[in-house]
Amino acid sequence: MTQELEGQEQWEGSTIQLESEYDYVIRALSTRPVKIEGDDFVTSIARTALEDAADQVNSSGLWINEEHLGFMPPQGICSLAEVVDTEDNEADLILYGTRLPLDLAANSQDLLSGIADLPRAECPDLSASVAFCRRNFDPEVVEDIIRESDGKAHPTERHSELPLLEISIYLSVVWGAKQFFGSFLKKLGESAGEALAAKVKSWAKRSKEPDRPVIFCIVFELSDGSEIEGFVVSTLDELETRVDSALNAAEQLAAFAGLQNDQEIIPNLKKAVYFCDDGQWHLGWFTDGSVISCTEWFLENRPDVDELLGR
Repeated sequence: MTQELEGQEQWEGSTIQLESEYDYVIRALSTRPVKIEGDDFVTSIARTALEDAADQVNSSGLWINEEHLGFMPPQGICSLAEVVDTEDNEADLILYGTRLPLDLAANSQDLLSGIADLPRAECPDLSASVAFCRRNFDPEVVEDIIRESDGKAHPTERHSELPLLEISIYLSVVWGAKQFFGSFLKKLGESAGEALAAKVKSWAKRSKEPDRPVIFCIVFELSDGSEIEGFVVSTLDELETRVDSALNAAEQLAAFAGLQNDQEIIPNLKKAVYFCDDGQWHLGWFTDGSVISCTEWFLENRPDVDELLGR
């Protein structure tokens, strides 16, 4: 449904003048009914939904990713959006974006080393939610996941016949520069549900085409709107073990998230992405919204995108 346009002249009446600073002009959504491949129904989006989406882009930006690959560096960022009325009495959501250059010589020092001297504290109560894409599951399985998560899991929509098989847990960072020494995992279990790793594997096993690689993500949402994300990419057979290992090590990311929340260790951070390997978190890349900084570890261990997408 996303299409890059060649010029703004196609959008007469636009209230925004396209300047050279924008590398992308994208028709992202439309009120025109559309039938997505694999669906037996027609999808129609209201104009008010387009307006809400434009407001969100204008307030916080939108990454330009390939096929929802949130663990890969984005190709750019859309920081401007508008809803344009068309001659056929429909409306289009138009996004304006810029490419983000890659810094291949980024400082690859271990930012997690800064948490070693933080004061100890009990972890506060956590508010967790779990997200999964509805299209990866039959309707009865969607209901099972919601019930088995005690209502913590919420289905999302990704407009693809079969999106990547990803399950994410979201946590709001309400703490500062602290380390929790065991209490974070306890509070996470209380908030997100015990035996989360086993549940994630059980849900993935009941998905459509369960032999695909599975992506698990922990998202720490900071008070300034930035995010620190930790990813696990796994086969179904190894999923429970690898998710359990990541959850046991999540206290490291929680401490760094609090440190970043309190002291802004990475200036002007918008997003930082870590990967869990053998129970250790490795910084892959981060961005301030103007440049992508990749670590040497990521360049040597970047995920196989073709395999993940089934190509």
